[in-house]
Amino acid sequence: MTTMTELPRTEDTFIELENVTLTYGRGDKQVTALGLTNLRVNQGDFVALVGPSGCGKSTILKLVTGLIKASEGYVYVAGREVGATRLHLGHSLRVVGGGGGGSGSGGPPFSSASASATASAPGSA
Repeated sequence: MTTMTELPRTEDTFIELENVTLTYGRGDKQVTALGLTNLRVNQGDFVALVGPSGCGKSTILKLVTGLIKASEGYVYVAGREVGATRLHLGHSLRVVGGGGGGSGSGGPPFSSASASATASAPGSA
């Protein structure tokens, strides 16, 4: 197994994928959704995931947000392993521009959603 060159983890490291792979299925039906991947994003960095359809962009986002679990390797956000702590997600929706969109409302025809997550110890829900 190939590993990334060890870079010192700093307090600026915000997202890290360490030797991550994701596969679906078993045996001869196994499909690799994300090959061996290492990624480090520091706090304040601007990152764009680009590439052709099926190259793993959405898979990386789902791994970082905890929507799916890596088959192998580790995913860290803000120094904590994703999936190691139960998260409670709260969502809020607000209309951007005064009118809520549509013709004649004076506001843009879209909304902005924001989400926040708080961690709690397992069993404390």
